[in-house]
Amino acid sequence: MATTWNLDGYYVMGCNCDYGCPCNFNARPSPGHCEGVMGFTVEKGDYEGVDISGISALAMVWWPAAIHEGNGRTIIFVDDSKGKDKAEALGKIIAGEAGGPMAIFRNTWSKIEGPHATKVKATVNGKDSSISVEGVGGLAFDSIKNPVTGAEGFPRVVLPQGLLTNELEQFTTKEFSFESGDMSVSFPGKTAQVAKIAWSG
Repeated sequence: MATTWNLDGYYVMGCNCDYGCPCNFNARPSPGHCEGVMGFTVEKGDYEGVDISGISALAMVWWPAAIHEGNGRTIIFVDDSKGKDKAEALGKIIAGEAGGPMAIFRNTWSKIEGPHATKVKATVNGKDSSISVEGVGGLAFDSIKNPVTGAEGFPRVVLPQGLLTNELEQFTTKEFSFESGDMSVSFPGKTAQVAKIAWSG
């Protein structure tokens, strides 16, 4: 019998690409390979009768070239502050085990570590958004600024056929550093994005 679940919340990401991330447009990553973090915070959600509202998760991700070319790697962390059962349920969604958008990413990962139950904290508030994993690292946003005038810009990317969402607010990374085992990402001054998500499976 198929697993039934749904969630409404936010997608929070940072990566090594230049502003906007060309991967959104089916182009290759700015430096030729992709690495960063994919964060998620659930406002309201249910997984097979388990309430997953109010918890967050983060995946450290890496691919040697474009995402669709595969051979990637991820380490997944899920907040357990509201119980191990909720963390396990959200972990299945983020790992792509339960179908939905993340199942497509699962097919591009050759190595999956976790989900690890720990403390994940996320704040979604425009240029002041942030997400962190206890003992692993954190990501903090900032506005994109005009290099001549210093004026703040708040662009958006609209993706009618988007995989994870249809519209992403664009920012830059003010603080961006995570390390777990032999995997690390640190890209201040690069792409940061936040978007509303509504998924089900």
